[in-house]
Amino acid sequence: MKSIRFTPVSLVLFFAVIFSFSGCSRDCTEFRTYIKYIPLEKTITEIRSSFKVEAPKTLDNPKKIYIYEKYLFIVDEFKGFQIVDNSDVNSPTPLHFIHLDGCTDVSVNNGIIYANQGPDIVSLSIDNAANIQLTGRVQDVMNTALKIGANFIYDYEKVEVTEEVPCGSSSIRSGRNDFFTAEKNDFSISNTGSSGGNNSGTGGSMARMSFVEGILYLVDNTSLTTIDVTNGFKTLYTGNIGFEIETIFGSSSHLFIGTSTGMLIYNRNNGYQPTYLSGISHARGCDPVAVQGDYAYVTVRGNGNCGEANDELLVVDISTISTPKLHSAHAMNSPYGLGLNNDVLFICDGTSGLRIFDKRNLATITQNELATVTGIDAYDVIPLETTFILSTSQGVFQYDYTDVTKPRLLSKLY
Repeated sequence: MKSIRFTPVSLVLFFAVIFSFSGCSRDCTEFRTYIKYIPLEKTITEIRSSFKVEAPKTLDNPKKIYIYEKYLFIVDEFKGFQIVDNSDVNSPTPLHFIHLDGCTDVSVNNGIIYANQGPDIVSLSIDNAANIQLTGRVQDVMNTALKIGANFIYDYEKVEVTEEVPCGSSSIRSGRNDFFTAEKNDFSISNTGSSGGNNSGTGGSMARMSFVEGILYLVDNTSLTTIDVTNGFKTLYTGNIGFEIETIFGSSSHLFIGTSTGMLIYNRNNGYQPTYLSGISHARGCDPVAVQGDYAYVTVRGNGNCGEANDELLVVDISTISTPKLHSAHAMNSPYGLGLNNDVLFICDGTSGLRIFDKRNLATITQNELATVTGIDAYDVIPLETTFILSTSQGVFQYDYTDVTKPRLLSKLY
């Protein structure tokens, strides 16, 4: 083999070339364009004085949906909610827009609307839809981390930014706080209908609020709060129950609380100091919960900022409530909200659309897909007896599913 000899001059040139390339690597930059969310701030006094009843309008970010008697409520995230006369599901009629800075949630009990206005819960009369008034307030019960110093973040301005960054950099500054980055759209609303004689409506599955027998059960990032709305409007209990709390589903006896790492089960105790009973863990992910009979249904989404969990549906056996057990797991694409009606399971699977399953054989749910509504980015669903209401990034749709294999579009808003 012929050896290679370096002369002093060739060695100098060799190292000069090496250092030259490494210097280029250090100095290399490129331009990235991305969407940045700039927090918009107001004082808490300004937030609390923001209530207005306005004419119906086009919504910027309709996500959360709630149905009560003939009314459909659609939350325009951080701005308020639209009240829609849904007497004719083929032609729903917007009535009013209720402006509440920082609003993300709405629910109804015995003809009274309950919504959050930043960190507060407020009550609004709806007996006469033409004369809606703010009737009560419980302050500082929602720790959503939407604060900058003494001010409250009531919305975000979306700005397109072009920035020079080092080559190969995967770090893009979003301008959001931890709560917003962790999935702002998982801050959703009440999931139960009438329970135990309670005259409530029905909402989506990714709930932070749930009414049972006149008690409002509310979770924020770390705490569980109960508010009595039948005898005044007062807080009964507030307690720390963990971290990254996401959802709540109330039944006659128990609370099923979704966190980023699992589902917790609490004894309801009629609102007076609910107590931990049991739980089941999963890898970190976003997880709405719905319950029917002896089973809890949990959709876990691990993509984006949610965590490393697999995207799947978990069926949990809760027949022995003190020792829940995983019954089966079913692969999904990017699941968000879900709903149940008798033997039919509805799952919003993101850009894969709304998927409808026969759930009678729990071990083979995904092999029994009855229909799929495609061409939409499905977020949440409310199944009623013969119709369902579907929230998507393209708007709010209503379908007839008398023939469950062929859902028929009835109307669309926004």
